[in-house]
Amino acid sequence: MKRILIIVCLLFAVNSWADDEEFPIELTCELGNMIVYFNITDNLETTWWQNHSSNTHYEEIQKNIWSYKNRNQANELEINKDNIYLYTKLIIRAPEYRKAHKYVLINRLTGAATITYKNTPLAGHCTKGFKNYEKNVF
Repeated sequence: MKRILIIVCLLFAVNSWADDEEFPIELTCELGNMIVYFNITDNLETTWWQNHSSNTHYEEIQKNIWSYKNRNQANELEINKDNIYLYTKLIIRAPEYRKAHKYVLINRLTGAATITYKNTPLAGHCTKGFKNYEKNVF
């Protein structure tokens, strides 16, 4: 009887450890022609995204962006067992002031991701970790 009780207790302990989320979740996402790095935690203040240096067109756009917060921080974050959702509210300062929104939805089951910037969706795939791009593919 004692063995059964010990086994049941161990099963509950293992299940509770398996449910614990390991943060940060570091991702490299290839979305359309862009590469974006994400550092996702359970806190908005420490969740951020960063463009890869090859995103030259997007970097030009980003020079004209102000954010309500740090421009690389999420304003909203939702993490569940299947998806990660980030939302960033931006202010574009040129040619006139206007608001833009950046939505990121990452499917945790498949790695598929969509980023929507200025109503333009870009789809792609994310891999775990920060990928280093050293050589051109062609």
